[in-house]
Amino acid sequence: MLDLNYDETYFKVGNYTQSNPDEEGSDTNDPENYGEVLVYDFSVKHDEVSVSGVTLSPATLDLTLGESYQLSENISPSNASNFNVTFSSSDESIATISATGLVIGVSKGTAIITVTTVDGSFTDTSIIHVYENASGTNLAFNKTITGTGTHDADNVVANLVDGSTSTRWSVSGFPQSAIIDLGQMYSVGRTELICYNDRAYQFKISISDTENGTYTDIVDRSNNTSPGTALNPITNEFPGIIGRFIKITVSGADNYTGSWISLNEIRVYEASTLSIDSIHSEKEISIWPNPAIDSINFNNIESFQTVSIYDLIGKLIYNTSVDSKSLDISSLNPGMYILHLSNSKTIIQKRFIKK
Repeated sequence: MLDLNYDETYFKVGNYTQSNPDEEGSDTNDPENYGEVLVYDFSVKHDEVSVSGVTLSPATLDLTLGESYQLSENISPSNASNFNVTFSSSDESIATISATGLVIGVSKGTAIITVTTVDGSFTDTSIIHVYENASGTNLAFNKTITGTGTHDADNVVANLVDGSTSTRWSVSGFPQSAIIDLGQMYSVGRTELICYNDRAYQFKISISDTENGTYTDIVDRSNNTSPGTALNPITNEFPGIIGRFIKITVSGADNYTGSWISLNEIRVYEASTLSIDSIHSEKEISIWPNPAIDSINFNNIESFQTVSIYDLIGKLIYNTSVDSKSLDISSLNPGMYILHLSNSKTIIQKRFIKK
C-alpha cells in the first residue's frame, strides 16, 4: 500500500527480497521461504497552486543618493507553489534593483521598480524618489518646539529637534502637532522626517510668519506609504517658502495600527536659491489686491526678468517674462498661490489668494 500524499521517491531502483518469519521458522536457508520484489523509481506529483497576484512594499520610497533599501514582495495565495519573481527598474541611471529586491539610489530623480511573478506574470510597482543628501544647516536643530498631547515618559517633544535619531517624541492619539520656532524668517525648501521603527507616518507640514498666525501647507503626505528611516528619511523638496514657524501635524500611518505617534527627528533646510538679503528686500515689493479676482499688480519689480506662479505643493502653474506691472490670473482656480519674481541672482516670493 502506498501513501498517495507522499511526494518523494519511495525506494531506490533495484531488486529486494522479503521473508515471512512466521512461516519461515528457524529454517532461514530455505529459498522457498523468500520472494523477490521489483521496485521502480517513482514519485507522486500533486496539483500545483497557481499564483493569483503580488504586491510590492513599500508602494513609494524616498531614497537618499547612494543608500539602499530592501523591498518586500508578497505573493498570493500564501500556499502558492511557485514564489519566484523577477525585478526591473524603469531607469537604472536613477535606481538599480537586485535579483533579491534591494534597491539602490544612483542619481537624483524618480524610477519605478516592477516585480513580476514567474508563475502567471503578475506585477506590482514601487515608486522610488531619489534625493541628494541635504546641504546646509538643519534650521530646526535645537530650536524651541512645543507639542500637543501628553508625551510618554522621557520621550518629550524636544527630542524631535535634538539631532539624534536614537531619541524620539512619543504621544498617543491621532492627530497630534508640533510647532518649531526657527528663530527668524527663512526661505524653507526642504524637510526630512525620521520615524520610530521605520514607520510610514502620514502628515502635513505647514509654515507661518507668526506662531498663532495662518499656516500655509508646504508638504502634504496625508497618504504617505514611504517609511522614514535614519538613512532614508521621508523627504520633500519645494520652491522656497518664507516663514519662521514650522508646524507638523501627524494624522495616521500606513501599515501601523497602533495609536502612538513616535517620531525620531524632523529636519528643515533653507532653499538654496534665496539669500537672507533677498528675504529682507522682499518687504520692498508688494502686490495688490490680495485677495484678487482677475489680476494682481506689482511695484518695484524693474530688476526682475521672470514671474512664476506655483501652487502650494510646488507645482509650476504659470511662467512668463516680466513685461508689465500687472498679471492676469483670471484662469486660475480659487485658492492660495505663491508668486516668484526672479533674476539671475535673486528670487522673491509673495503669497496671494485667488477668489
